Amino acid sequence: MGYREVLRQARFSCSFDRFVALASEGGESTNDISALQLEVDGIVSNVRRDPRAEANGVKSFDYLADGPNGETHLEIKGPVGSEIKKAAGLGPSVTKQGKKLGFKIKNQLNYWFNPENTDRPKVTLPENRSKVLVVNDLFDVPVSEKQQMESSIKVGLKGAHPILFINNRINR
Repeated sequence: MGYREVLRQARFSCSFDRFVALASEGGESTNDISALQLEVDGIVSNVRRDPRAEANGVKSFDYLADGPNGETHLEIKGPVGSEIKKAAGLGPSVTKQGKKLGFKIKNQLNYWFNPENTDRPKVTLPENRSKVLVVNDLFDVPVSEKQQMESSIKVGLKGAHPILFINNRINR
């Protein structure tokens, strides 16, 4: 996704240089937009990629950032509504997708905090789980499905970690 497409989809303004600083090669520009929205809204600052993870070719947490409660890492998930899932030929269940996302977040945290994980030395790790700000951006979920998605994610996560939802009432 190029910068013009990002501007078309973005919910705020951002400079080309700032976007390029975050743009990922893997086509995850929607996460870049979410991270920049968090920065513009004053929720986090200094969002950046992990240079150790990039240098070692390891996929780690999405970003390093300075969070509101001392968080140092940012993980973003972007669920989509049932119509988008259906159009992609996938099962349209909002509940199922939400539970899977919650479960995935829990497993991802368990993976990075497992002392036997051999990828740990290749990335910049947070001191502990409380240093990870987990965000679910519900922008691509229709208003009629947002509450169900949010509840389902919480069910899948089973209280294993606090989570911040953005664009969970209306789409900004």
